[in-house]
Amino acid sequence: MGSGRSWSLLRTTQFHEFAAQTLHRGSVAGLHTVPAMRCQPIAAAEVAATLISIAAGDPLAVAPDLAGPRIEDMPDLLRRYLRARGARGVVLGVPLPGALGHAMRAGGLLPGPTARLGTQTFDEWLSADTPPPPPPGRVDHDR
Repeated sequence: MGSGRSWSLLRTTQFHEFAAQTLHRGSVAGLHTVPAMRCQPIAAAEVAATLISIAAGDPLAVAPDLAGPRIEDMPDLLRRYLRARGARGVVLGVPLPGALGHAMRAGGLLPGPTARLGTQTFDEWLSADTPPPPPPGRVDHDR
């Protein structure tokens, strides 16, 4: 380890699970609010496998970014999540204010051109291993 680097950092885009997390945070009486944003979600299992590979090797300092295979719209992800779970409700994409909100809508959370891309799409993840939504009428704000 003559590189002088004694650490590795892996930056990733949001995980597929982020859509479900927004369901728990912004839902009232069948209305689900979610940030209006573009993202490129990745399977947490793919991130874990990459982290294991990095940990088993020499320190990299900053590893190449890791992102999902497709650019997605967050409100659409939540609609697909709800449909896949047989849940109902209206999904409203809410534009967040200010420079951060504008950046999110404009793709500021998307990876750069040198990012490595995972392979599992959001729809494949939905089919494979997504927990059910909370029971109707219950919103868990402590998650």
